[in-house]
Amino acid sequence: MTGLDSVTLCLIDPISRQASRVFTAQPRPPDRAAFCRRPNCEPCLGEGATHPLDTGHELFSIPIMVQERRFGVLIVRGPGLETVATTWQLPLLEAVARNIAAALRANEQTEHRRRLALLEERAVIARELHDSLAQSLSYLKIQVGRLQLLPGGAETAAQARDIVTELREGLNGAYRQLRELIATFRLKMEHPRLEDSLREVTREFSHRGQLPIELDHAGWHYALDPNEQIHVMQIVREALNNAVKHARAQRISVRLHSTHEGEAAIDIDDDGIGLPAETDRENHFGLNIMRERAAQMGGVLSFHSQPGRGLRVQLRFLPAAHQRSLDSAGQPRDEVRYA
Repeated sequence: MTGLDSVTLCLIDPISRQASRVFTAQPRPPDRAAFCRRPNCEPCLGEGATHPLDTGHELFSIPIMVQERRFGVLIVRGPGLETVATTWQLPLLEAVARNIAAALRANEQTEHRRRLALLEERAVIARELHDSLAQSLSYLKIQVGRLQLLPGGAETAAQARDIVTELREGLNGAYRQLRELIATFRLKMEHPRLEDSLREVTREFSHRGQLPIELDHAGWHYALDPNEQIHVMQIVREALNNAVKHARAQRISVRLHSTHEGEAAIDIDDDGIGLPAETDRENHFGLNIMRERAAQMGGVLSFHSQPGRGLRVQLRFLPAAHQRSLDSAGQPRDEVRYA
């Protein structure tokens, strides 16, 4: 459209300030001398403005730049680019260069977000391993050290049996935590809505335990981010697993709704035998890990149980998206929750 002899896009490495990739729209005419002087790219870069590269003003360098970020230059060759008859060409090419820069900048930002997401995911995995499996294995290491320091003789047999019992329980707990971590990292969010994902979970556990599980989400209107969905799914799965496996429940219900304070609320009720004594239930039922998941969302997990009268697991938290909407409206969280 411009009638130029050639157009070359030259992308520059920001550190070395040398050309890293070169794209040419059409071959250089045989009667034209080559203009590229790589690795000496400074003449083409210039001061960040459109400028001629020859005395005849037939060869121009147009910066590919946005917000002081230089990506390279657009080299154009054509006769009389600064003449009155063709004053539209350079402004048009400068607009093209700005669009190229904007596209490159968008790609750069997308790649940066991907790296941050990858680093965050690795940090979550490391934190999960540290807070669960690593601590359990550290405890087992201490117990093995105690066992090695015991003197010989029959009088230490009872103490050794106690330590072996603790080791067995610790190994069972570590194995259970490892299985939960594997399940967490394999868990896929097939549906964008939490209620759709929980419908499949309740169907799975209903089939597994051969008992009815009701899901009520009539009062639910929150959209959760993927991290929140994972935590909620794992808390619900653990609660359902406990109800099916340990509580000998005949009926279970899962209810999603909102509180008067504007928080998201999930209640899991069963009609089973309830929780055992405080000293026995924490590690056996994975309640500490459930509480940690709730705390990572800024929420609270509570258990309400009486022996023989079932159990209610209550999760309360303020979703991140809802909190951002309150912040943008200039309404502090405390005013919303406790007005």
